Amino acid sequence: MNKRELAKRVAEKCGQSQVVSTLVINTFISCILESLEAGEKITIQDFGTLSVKQQKKRERFNLATNKVETYLPYDYIKFTASKSVKIKQKEKSVKKE
Repeated sequence: MNKRELAKRVAEKCGQSQVVSTLVINTFISCILESLEAGEKITIQDFGTLSVKQQKKRERFNLATNKVETYLPYDYIKFTASKSVKIKQKEKSVKKE
C-alpha cells in the first residue's frame, strides 16, 4: 500500500474527500518527523513506539583488505510494535499454517 491508496481508504472510512485525507496524512507524517528530529519518543496506543537511537562508533576487520575499518556513529529510527499488533500478526501467521 502506498500513500495514495492509504488516503483513498481513509477517505472512504471517514466519508471525506481524498484531498482532505491526503492533507491529514501529510500533516500526521510531518508532525512525527518533527518530533523525531527533536529527539522525542512517539507512542501510538495499539500501534507501537517510534524512537531515535544512536548506533555507536565501531571498528570491524575487513578480510578482503586486511584492514580495520571504522564506522562512524549515526542515528536511526527504531519501531517497536505494540502487544496488540504482535498478537494480530501472530494470529495471521498461525492461520496460514
